[in-house]
Amino acid sequence: QLLVQELPAVFQVPAHSIVAYALAHVLARWAGRRQVLINLRGHGRDDWFTDLDVTRPVGWFTTLVPVLFTIDEAQEPEAALQAVQAQIAVAAQTGGAYGLLRYLATDSQVRERRSALVKAEVNFNYLGRHGRAFVRDLSLGPAPEGPGPLMSPESPRSELLDVVGRVGAGRLRLTWNYSAARHREETIAALAQAHLAALRALIAQGAALLEAHPII
Repeated sequence: QLLVQELPAVFQVPAHSIVAYALAHVLARWAGRRQVLINLRGHGRDDWFTDLDVTRPVGWFTTLVPVLFTIDEAQEPEAALQAVQAQIAVAAQTGGAYGLLRYLATDSQVRERRSALVKAEVNFNYLGRHGRAFVRDLSLGPAPEGPGPLMSPESPRSELLDVVGRVGAGRLRLTWNYSAARHREETIAALAQAHLAALRALIAQGAALLEAHPII
């Protein structure tokens, strides 16, 4: 509740930006760098063009936009989160354009320049809240069994790490997908725990601010 509802009001930053910032902070510290490049996935149904109607098509739309996060350890969390949100907001506005330029541009020079850019090795996808659509009809609900592998083990990885976040049944679930050929399980487990610790620290700081200055 603090992360999804109250912290966004305190920091004026949506929950997905808070989770993304914590992830970038942990990865930058792990890599010993001030900057980390992360691909942010979006739902892909944004209003990029006034004459483009995507309400009738059925299927999974998605956008993929690389965002360069700059981490300043001396910066206060509130200022850092707002700076990150500004970066993410720009990325959200240009998400469709980036994909169109990279994959569908007819100008060969544009395609070559885009392809030559440094590619992010980490993907982050925040799916938001799940399960609300089943509240009114109790005859429907998520299946108890898992869907199984979502991609072939022989499929080449587009990123080294793929982190997926979703909120359901009052819990935040973060899934880390990785290749055992590139990373040890204990390494990924340590990163995941560090991510949770960073989120808990932000929640504690936000709760302290909320207690000192309650939102009326």
